[in-house]
Amino acid sequence: MSIFIKILLLVIFNVPIFIIFIPSAKATSLNQPVLFYEDFSSNLNSWRIKYANWYIDQDSLVSKEYGLINHPGRIEAGEENWKNFRLEADLNNLDGIDSGIGFRMDTLRKSSYELTIRHGSGEHGIGELSTPQIFLQKVYWKEPYISFNSSIILGNNTSFPLNHNQWYHFKIEVIGNNIKVWVDNSKLFDVNDNQNDVASGFMTLASWTGKFGKINILFDNIKVTSLDSPQPFLDLPWDYRGMGKTFEETGLNPYSWFDHQYPLQNFCCDPPVLKYTGETTNEYYRSHSGYDYSLKNGVKLNTPVLAAAGGLATFVPWQNSGGAGNMIKIDHENGYQTWYEHLSSEDLAVSTPETSVPVSLGQQIGKVGMTGKTNGPHIHFSVFADNNNNGVFSDDYPFGLVDPLGWEGANPDPWTLWNSEGRTGSSSYNLFLPASQPKVVTIPTTGGTLATGSATIFVPSGSSTTPFNLSYKTGPFEKASEIISSIMPSFFLEAFKDSGEKITSFSNPITITLHYSLQDLFNINEDSLKIYLYNTFTGFWEPLDSTLNKIGKTVSAPTSHLSHFALMGEVQDLMAPTTSITLEGEKGQDDWYRSPVSVTLAAEDNLGGVGLEYILYTLNNNDWNEYQDSLNIEDEGEHQIIYQAYDKAENQEATQSSHFKIDKIPPEISVNTPAEGAVYILNQPVTADWSISDNLSGIDEEFTTSTTPSGNPLDTSTPGSHTFSVSTKDLAGNLVTTSIFYSINYLFGDLQLSPQMDSKIFKKTSSIPIKFQLTDNNGNFVSTAAAQLFVDDVPALPSGKSNTDNLFRYDSLTNQYVFNLSTSTPTLTVGTHLLKVTLDDGTEYSSLLNIR
Repeated sequence: MSIFIKILLLVIFNVPIFIIFIPSAKATSLNQPVLFYEDFSSNLNSWRIKYANWYIDQDSLVSKEYGLINHPGRIEAGEENWKNFRLEADLNNLDGIDSGIGFRMDTLRKSSYELTIRHGSGEHGIGELSTPQIFLQKVYWKEPYISFNSSIILGNNTSFPLNHNQWYHFKIEVIGNNIKVWVDNSKLFDVNDNQNDVASGFMTLASWTGKFGKINILFDNIKVTSLDSPQPFLDLPWDYRGMGKTFEETGLNPYSWFDHQYPLQNFCCDPPVLKYTGETTNEYYRSHSGYDYSLKNGVKLNTPVLAAAGGLATFVPWQNSGGAGNMIKIDHENGYQTWYEHLSSEDLAVSTPETSVPVSLGQQIGKVGMTGKTNGPHIHFSVFADNNNNGVFSDDYPFGLVDPLGWEGANPDPWTLWNSEGRTGSSSYNLFLPASQPKVVTIPTTGGTLATGSATIFVPSGSSTTPFNLSYKTGPFEKASEIISSIMPSFFLEAFKDSGEKITSFSNPITITLHYSLQDLFNINEDSLKIYLYNTFTGFWEPLDSTLNKIGKTVSAPTSHLSHFALMGEVQDLMAPTTSITLEGEKGQDDWYRSPVSVTLAAEDNLGGVGLEYILYTLNNNDWNEYQDSLNIEDEGEHQIIYQAYDKAENQEATQSSHFKIDKIPPEISVNTPAEGAVYILNQPVTADWSISDNLSGIDEEFTTSTTPSGNPLDTSTPGSHTFSVSTKDLAGNLVTTSIFYSINYLFGDLQLSPQMDSKIFKKTSSIPIKFQLTDNNGNFVSTAAAQLFVDDVPALPSGKSNTDNLFRYDSLTNQYVFNLSTSTPTLTVGTHLLKVTLDDGTEYSSLLNIR
């Protein structure tokens, strides 16, 4: 059958047909190596045809034969050293025709395990059947291996609604003496063959009919993968032992679980989660691809992160990690790789991409941080298998993701059933070295006790009519609700006979006693402690009738049903603390400060809470830190502080944030006109030209003032010294003023002394008229100026009464300023004297005067 036809059948019949493209070769990876694969797209070279006519038609194996029951068609392939494995096959047969899959044949071909599929109306020595049946058996064969001598039915014959001429997917798992069979993911058999004498061997495909007629059986996509579990090699990635904790107290109590359905994309914080036990719980959060360890596990900000095993470490910076923050990956060179996410930027074992460094088990490789997409400090720890066995991990996301606690569910791991373009999720095995092993004791009919460090299970006499094995296996911490939680690891109890048959009920109840003296009751109401049982039918935890002994620190409860148990109590504090923030500094507008800013954080736990653990903060998206004391922020620019408080019960406040901005530099004022010290003529047209700028907070326009707005004309109508000023401040409140000094002058005509002599020599006792003219920039005469005359820096004395003191008078007829200087004063001696005229525009003009 072609691939296109199979895909079409998948759509029409809603039958899961797996189309897998994997080379027929043995792999070396620990991750479920492919032992055998055949899609019948080429030839039958790897097969040994024993009987009947087998051929390939449209990429499917076909058995075609006319015969009776004693002439079965058989074909075999594979390796004799297969031990624990999974065999998968697609099968399509016709009504009245039987088919079989022999999934383990001993070396001498005298005995085998067989899965027989009877399609209804055929005859196989047991008469006519009205409905299809599938039965599992161990067959002892006659020579020459064409019929069986005897058989042992391993499981009850199972009716299954096989449709005529439709494809079905069969899956068989053999681990030790346990055999499981699924058809289209429905489990039909889960049995133990305690008299297992078919230790290993190859597989066979068979077909036959009890009538004369045409046989036409189609097989395809035969795949055999190893289920030999890898050896555990990992430890938890922090020093939990140094904190006085055991593996079970930490590794089985994570903040977030690996979700087996499915680890493709994280959906925070949305339940449910399918844990490694096969139980679905309303845990945080679904589709998680690894384990998160946090405060309740002793993991805090800056806790050293340790290599879970030795290997080669490489670094992925937060910019390239897709939200995982700073990340280190360790290739353990055994087909597995571990990831450590959200690391701090400090103390990384390797911090350069594309560089690998060797690390050993327990070596510090970094510190717990809060880089990437995270809402609290934790270690995100995930494990990858080399899913396609090509020696690299770059192409194994998400297919290679595995749960290092393994898979213990009764049904197939949904992650391994997930299929995309011929690749499936990887099988999970327990990879943790310190994980405890189940404890099994034999209980006689007279009763007995199974004791562990924290549990005593007492079986009274007469509870069972036959001896049985009682198994105790540690399980994860559990929750019955948001307010009912485990105080120690849960555990599974199971009773079974030597034959493998489970015992589900007892004549006398079994008593479970749990000892909690070594357990931390922090945040748990001791009076509420009870033993809970997980009801597999309802999916809920239910309290047993428990007896609490607070003096002896025990809780006891009877049960007639063995299942999953946990000691739980009421959580006391479920409320997060709250944090307040205080910003101190010289504040302006819009969260701008013109000085360094002191940031103070203060947190309080709720009334009756367990107390504050710490406040964490990040400034400007840098690494998170624990708040210790006030922060003094001096750098200019915008700042954001994000903070949240945690109490000791790991209740965490939602992240809070505060924004503030610092601008310590005043704005800049640039004045082009008027220029400093510039001289302009009276009534000269001059345009003010200035600008202001600020590179941070910006200008407070409402505060900006100036003598003359830029672009407007300066006032040049008043002679003398002038001051031009501009004042402004920015939004942070930084104030600046710029002042420019300039002058407005008259246009001064020549200084005239009359009667004019070439030598400017005048007789003693004469009167000398001194004259000049003033005009503005437009040539208009100025008549209102104040002018004074000095002789040798002494106020001049006028001749007659035409002048007052040493002031010039204005003559409107000649548009001149006139002063009649008297030379008869004693101070005007014979000789040369300096005449100086001062004007009210601040200018002065001089000339020499000679007296004879």
